[in-house]
Amino acid sequence: MRTTIAVLLVICFCRCSFQNTESSVTEDIDFSESMSSIMTDFEFFYPPTPISEGFALDTFIQFDPSKNLDIFIFMPVSDMEEVNNVVKAGIESQKNEFIENYLGEENDFRNYFYAVPISIYKDEKIISLLFVISYYSAGAAHPMTVYHSFNFDAKTKQQIDFNDYFLVKSKADTTFFTEIITRAINQEGVFLHELYNLSFNIEKDTISFDFSTYEIASYVDGLIQGRIHKKELYDKIKTKYQ
Repeated sequence: MRTTIAVLLVICFCRCSFQNTESSVTEDIDFSESMSSIMTDFEFFYPPTPISEGFALDTFIQFDPSKNLDIFIFMPVSDMEEVNNVVKAGIESQKNEFIENYLGEENDFRNYFYAVPISIYKDEKIISLLFVISYYSAGAAHPMTVYHSFNFDAKTKQQIDFNDYFLVKSKADTTFFTEIITRAINQEGVFLHELYNLSFNIEKDTISFDFSTYEIASYVDGLIQGRIHKKELYDKIKTKYQ
């Protein structure tokens, strides 16, 4: 289980290694105090990887007094407005869904919503971003932590999903994916039993399949990834992305 140290690494990386744009701060809050309280509960974190050239990181920090809610969002930005808009809308949708479904009218204790990119990659064919999102409503048994990936065709800037990127034409293809991803997860008692529109992200040499808390295992297993070298999946990737 990854705890405060892992989160500190993420925060340090975000604040020191990215090219930062000006932060958007809508309420005057003590960032250090609020972040410290979040770190206590923010678990199952994976260290970030370097971002591709051409991206910067914009930080959005807000306290919503009506919901007693701390919001921390680290948003990758580039000169690709189509990509920026889709990613921003996706994170905003997650935040709004959390507020609508989990926060009541009165909140005596502090709640939080936190989103940080842990992988940002771009080449001549693909743009791929992976976020970890954690949220907590006071009184809940524990925080929820999820992956959220965004993949785009680098030429059209259109968002693509699993079926746009991979070739799955037969039952044999389905079996291939479920077995190779299960092996890549390499976690006792954790299996991918069926193929669906899986979350995935792409890096230079690998493709990761990303499973949120509860998606294919219990809460104690946390976030789960199966990372596979591209050469092992080459024949299952559509030609235009090979």
